[in-house]
Amino acid sequence: LLKHCLTNHLRPQHVLVMFYENDYGDNTGNDTRRPWLAVDGTNVTIRNYPVARKDSGAWKKFVKASYFLSAIAYQFDFAKEKRRVTSLAQKTFADNSIAADAQTAEAFCLDQLRQVCDREKIQLKFVYVPAFQDVRAAGPTQTRVVLKSLCDQAGVPLLDLTDDFRKASGTRPGALFFAHDGHWNTDGHALAGKLVADDFKRGMPAANAP
Repeated sequence: LLKHCLTNHLRPQHVLVMFYENDYGDNTGNDTRRPWLAVDGTNVTIRNYPVARKDSGAWKKFVKASYFLSAIAYQFDFAKEKRRVTSLAQKTFADNSIAADAQTAEAFCLDQLRQVCDREKIQLKFVYVPAFQDVRAAGPTQTRVVLKSLCDQAGVPLLDLTDDFRKASGTRPGALFFAHDGHWNTDGHALAGKLVADDFKRGMPAANAP
């Protein structure tokens, strides 16, 4: 995506990558809808790029034309995707650790992004998106520790929002999350936006007084 933007004459000064724990698995998930990484030892290969376009076919067009059939298709696809995500998570986070292939893939991503940004004189930064379990935990979680280590190895700055989320949540770890799922609610998004903005401001040169 970054290379595509650059070929279209977009010249950003900063690239900010928001990283969530499921990205470890999504990097290596064999998904026909997007690129993914095949890992063989230390060798990493990008697959399904560019993404192959698929003809929707007459049957899918017929389904989309019907509210009833679309509702059934949605439930079927949702169940199928849930099974895929669950299987991928079990493979990625086996034995309370992050699989070696997932770590290798993320190291590859960091290195590739850093190379492109260095060449184009772009400042790259990763931001760790804290999950509910990160905020609830008393200490550092495996997903955070591994990402910090990989970012350090690649020379990529990392902004971890977890400690600020813990402070803001106080005795209510779920205060910044929706009750029905693990996404940030309005307060969570507002806090994340402020923390990222404040981090940018700290890195900017002070404006000269008139």
